[in-house]
Amino acid sequence: GIANWYQEANEMGSVCVMSLTENFVPWSPSFFIGKQEYKDLVSCVLLAGEGMKEVLVTHGRISPVQGSVVGYPTFDWGKSPFRDWFLSKKQFRSRYHISEEKKMILLATSFNMADININEWDEKYFHWNISKEDAAKQIDIVRKFRDKTITYFSRLLKKHSDWQLLVRKHPFEKEDIYLKEWCKHPQVTFVHDDELYDLLNICDVLVHWNSTTSVQAWSFNKPTILLQFEEADMFIEMYKGDPVKNFVDPKNGNYICRTYEELVGAFVDVLSGKTIPELQERTKRAFVSQWFYKLDGLSSKRAADVICETYANSKQDVRYEMNLFDLLMGI
Repeated sequence: GIANWYQEANEMGSVCVMSLTENFVPWSPSFFIGKQEYKDLVSCVLLAGEGMKEVLVTHGRISPVQGSVVGYPTFDWGKSPFRDWFLSKKQFRSRYHISEEKKMILLATSFNMADININEWDEKYFHWNISKEDAAKQIDIVRKFRDKTITYFSRLLKKHSDWQLLVRKHPFEKEDIYLKEWCKHPQVTFVHDDELYDLLNICDVLVHWNSTTSVQAWSFNKPTILLQFEEADMFIEMYKGDPVKNFVDPKNGNYICRTYEELVGAFVDVLSGKTIPELQERTKRAFVSQWFYKLDGLSSKRAADVICETYANSKQDVRYEMNLFDLLMGI
């Protein structure tokens, strides 16, 4: 296991640094905290924000001095000069033959659970920490949610010929249902294999259902719409746990849409260029401050600085030499 790996690395004189910067935000510690303690295994743990550090320290997984808050390096892509490396709107429109007057709406789906065959649960999903009975309920909920999402967007596209829907399914989700509905639709472009950051750079708005892509969109200063239909209430109820202390709920950083009418209203505001409500902006700032430190494009640099400082302060003697061939062979 991972503990043995770190132990062997320490015995070879390695300076062990663990990076937990890319982890999702746990609204309940039970969804994140494992059994392993890292106190005696690593010299330093890189963390995205103070919220994650507090969770790990409170539950005894690391000591306060081990945790170094550096931010979320992935979010650096949304700031210059990194952002300039991604496709421009002009380049994207040219690639997919989308006219300049079209508003580009990115739908990032996360309905992968809808494609699970419950009859294979015990064989393929035994590692999930939920019962087969609860899993069956969740699968049914997600399928209904996905069907409603597709129905609503089909209605919207009929009424707005100047909209182009960019569909990017979750990597673990099947494409079949989207192809069945939209494979020949002139206002739908499938972008499953496109680089996410290209899409965030060129879209006018991101639509999602509790996806981590929302915070990534914030790093690109893009407005986000959260689908929160009534089916979501049942799903959230099933996932309730002991909340993280002083947890900042990111939902209010989005336009929250529980009905078709609210979805229409959100698009009217966003695509007309209306100023994003202050509640959303305030929530984004508070959530980022708690969990990701800063969206300033400098997280990678802070991480590198901590690694260099940890190595410089280490008093371990390297007792194992590894040449390039060994490294390439994975020895």
